[in-house]
Amino acid sequence: MTSLDRMSESIRAYFAFFQEHPRFVKLLARAQLEGGDEGIQPMSADLIARGTEVIARGQASGELRSDVPAAFLLTGFLSLVVQYFQSRGSFAAGSAEDQRRTDEAYLAFILRVYRQGIAP
Repeated sequence: MTSLDRMSESIRAYFAFFQEHPRFVKLLARAQLEGGDEGIQPMSADLIARGTEVIARGQASGELRSDVPAAFLLTGFLSLVVQYFQSRGSFAAGSAEDQRRTDEAYLAFILRVYRQGIAP
């Protein structure tokens, strides 16, 4: 699996997590605003460190652009997904089918634009 494919799969998995657990993004935001993310922080730090390492290896192999810090590439895709789910209601009012279509369209957008942007 290429680094670009690995990034795409990570984005899909992160997106699917929030689709399955839509309240989680609100819990994260509340914890961060209230300064109560100490319980989340160690787990997040470990996942971020591992994700950054994977991206750095992709950069070292020439599969991912290397002019941007690996942590920024990771933060970019995390932010694109989290922000969507924080404001998701603004994008697709209507039926569950409308929501599904909007989710699919946004995920396709992230994958298309992000893959192009992180390619060397």
